[in-house]
Amino acid sequence: MQKSMRGASGYDIAVGTDFMVEVMIKEGLLEPLNHDHITNLNNIDDQFPDKSFDPGNKHSVPYMWGGAFIAYNKDTVDTEITSYKDLWKPEFKNSLVVLDDQRVMMGIANKMQGESMSSTDPEVIEKSKELLIDLLPNIKAFDSDTQKTMLLNGEAKAGIVWGAEAYLAHRENPAIETVLPEEGMYLGIDCFIIPKGAPNQRAAEAFIDFVLRPEISAEITQDFPYSNPNKAAHDLIDDEILNHPAVNPPEEELAKGEFLKDLGEAVKDCDRAWSEVKQ
Repeated sequence: MQKSMRGASGYDIAVGTDFMVEVMIKEGLLEPLNHDHITNLNNIDDQFPDKSFDPGNKHSVPYMWGGAFIAYNKDTVDTEITSYKDLWKPEFKNSLVVLDDQRVMMGIANKMQGESMSSTDPEVIEKSKELLIDLLPNIKAFDSDTQKTMLLNGEAKAGIVWGAEAYLAHRENPAIETVLPEEGMYLGIDCFIIPKGAPNQRAAEAFIDFVLRPEISAEITQDFPYSNPNKAAHDLIDDEILNHPAVNPPEEELAKGEFLKDLGEAVKDCDRAWSEVKQ
């Protein structure tokens, strides 16, 4: 996004998470899509198009979606885990891997207060900062890329991880289980977008249409098992993947989950709070 804000990015296509798509649309950083060139958009499940961050999907196409879950090794954890707050227990000193993601981690701390993940209330943001600072003695690593590695090699007993990482860790070690936190989980949709001034927009739209073919979309999920919004692809995906709670949580859990929203000017308060957590 920073490169796009300086002018033409030079990229034909990018992937942006829902709330960032909202920001980029407001900033005029995205090209409108020609849906006549993306006929496989019809394969997307009805619950995903026309979200509030991009009504009518004029600028984005859902690619993958998922959430932030708790994963833990039941062979090394003695305490019961039902919520995010359980990770603050002394048992987890220096043994957690958590997402290095400002909005998700601050949002989780907001949720623990019974507030929106996208709260703009300075008092809520300040309290979330304090909660995360209190968690620091338990955090062994911030990692948004390969959280399963520390779960599998024993460096971490538990963590706040992406759904695909929780599933892949469980597949290699069935003792690693997923918890859908009782407070309600973070949810996000990653979308294809075309940056303003893209030199080859027609080719980008052709690529998006190609990825939305059921067989191509299913193949991606087999290797990168995030939740797949492409309903037509589901018949081609292994049931083991589709039925795992970190990949496709039950409806009642999704109802408690929350998608992030643009914070507007309050993002400065969130940035400051996060920098004080990480300093």
